[in-house]
Amino acid sequence: MASPLEARAVMRLCGSRSLGGEGFGPVELNSKVRFSRAARAVTGQDHGIVDILFPADDRHKDFAYECQGRAVHGPYGLTGADANRLLGLQLMGIDTALLTYEQLADQYRFEQVRRLTADKLHARYQEKSAALLEHERQLRRELFIDWEDLCGEAR
Repeated sequence: MASPLEARAVMRLCGSRSLGGEGFGPVELNSKVRFSRAARAVTGQDHGIVDILFPADDRHKDFAYECQGRAVHGPYGLTGADANRLLGLQLMGIDTALLTYEQLADQYRFEQVRRLTADKLHARYQEKSAALLEHERQLRRELFIDWEDLCGEAR
């Protein structure tokens, strides 16, 4: 099952541009990848789960994001097992980048994620109109709302 961070990432990266997303795709969530001998030696596992996978097509090779959310990875982020899985995926030829809450929530950082994604997918990115930018701001507000604002005063 996708973590809350993965769900937010997919809404921002793959959601319809008219709803505030970027429209990148197709995408697979929690895709199972059988590891090669070298990847098994590094990970100690027969397979790995890729959080967000943009499968290879005639324009680009496999590209993936591994989400580094506190809910799954704890307050300290990347663990040894995570680093081994990342290396295993790289050994399998899956170009993999880490993705954090801050990179999704902060507009400047997300701009860099957007550019990296377009580059890796060999997609020409079209700048958004004023209306599409407003939809993007609305989506960002909804995805990253302050829970105190949502629920009223903290008790």
